[in-house]
Amino acid sequence: MPGKVFISCGQASAEERVTAAELSQWLSNRGFLPYVAIQAQSIQDVNSAIISELKTSDYYIFIDFPRELLEGDPDGAHRGSLFTHQEMAIAYILGFERVLFLKHKDAKLEGLLRYTASNAIIFSTSKEAIEKAEEAIDERGWTPSYTRHLIAVNLNWSQEMILYVSHSTGEHLVGKFLTIDIQNHRSDLAAFNTVARLSSIKDANDNSIPVADRSHLKANGQPGYAQTIWPGSHGAFDLLLAKAEQGVICLNSSLDLSPKPLIITQPGRYTLQYEVLSESFPILTFSIQLDVTGNAQTTQAQLIVD
Repeated sequence: MPGKVFISCGQASAEERVTAAELSQWLSNRGFLPYVAIQAQSIQDVNSAIISELKTSDYYIFIDFPRELLEGDPDGAHRGSLFTHQEMAIAYILGFERVLFLKHKDAKLEGLLRYTASNAIIFSTSKEAIEKAEEAIDERGWTPSYTRHLIAVNLNWSQEMILYVSHSTGEHLVGKFLTIDIQNHRSDLAAFNTVARLSSIKDANDNSIPVADRSHLKANGQPGYAQTIWPGSHGAFDLLLAKAEQGVICLNSSLDLSPKPLIITQPGRYTLQYEVLSESFPILTFSIQLDVTGNAQTTQAQLIVD
């Protein structure tokens, strides 16, 4: 998924709506996934939309347009948009590292903004705001490939057949193991209690196949099924096992049934979707394309990039 940009911009006037829309289109053309915040009408809207969208965003852009004149202000300044200031406070709590602050010349720098965006880019018109935002994004090297969340990379088969004793049952599992790395791109937040599971299987005709095992997958190189992924680091999980006998597929999971139930028994092409759950991070989903040949040595897998 491309880098998601949360655009916090007032929607009270045509000028503000045009600013948000044109900047959104420019970002989309550059390969980003923009989200324009529309003013919430209730606390339920804030919880279900604004906070969830902020949590899943990688970049944050704040554009402050002036509202009514502040009575008695010696500089004749106007207050900024209350709605965008509320979003900015939530973004601050969520610890965004790549942010861009733009402020209209007539909007007063006050509240939390006074301390977090004292170097905000000043603009006078909608056109100027868009141009300065685009220039700043290029100067700061924002790219669609960046994420502040967990991502799945480095899909790998074990080089040789492995004999492994299941932690959950003591069963001897023999075959080739498929593993994947889960990277944590945050520099300030560890991914505590990270677990993974197989969530769905589809055949080559896009038909769903019942998943015989939805238990937690084994954390590769760890003593159990959950792990902490440190900031800027990665952890790995065993996604599946192609058994040496007949190349059928099972999981190295916490399920305490012996023998482990088979999830795929016939040759063919399958799409397997996985979910990774961790404290303080949105759920990561990714898929692999699995070509089962009936032989553990020739069965192939490919990570599907959304």
